[in-house]
Amino acid sequence: MVHTEHKRWSSIMTSQTRLPRFVVYLLFSERTGQVYLGYTSNLRRRFRQHNAVDNAGWTRRGRPWRLLAVRIYLDRDSAQLVEQRLKQSKYDKDNWIRALPRYKEFKSRYFAKI
Repeated sequence: MVHTEHKRWSSIMTSQTRLPRFVVYLLFSERTGQVYLGYTSNLRRRFRQHNAVDNAGWTRRGRPWRLLAVRIYLDRDSAQLVEQRLKQSKYDKDNWIRALPRYKEFKSRYFAKI
């Protein structure tokens, strides 16, 4: 009986339910040495927009951008709050960068100003 309930629940979750996902992402420009922080519900589309030739926004000067880190959230409000906190606090953003697994490799080449 327990096995049947589990089977039914897993089929409902995989076939009918898609949990929304929002990500806070960190980009790095090898050209300018700048870091960009944002949030989106579609990381692939947003990453392409940042690197597009016709991009007229703030990130146009930094092309090509490299994706350094991603944090996943289930709702938009959480992602927005984290993005705002990281953008307002250089300390929190720098700590996220320092916590990256490959930080030591990037530190000498890219993050000299941190």
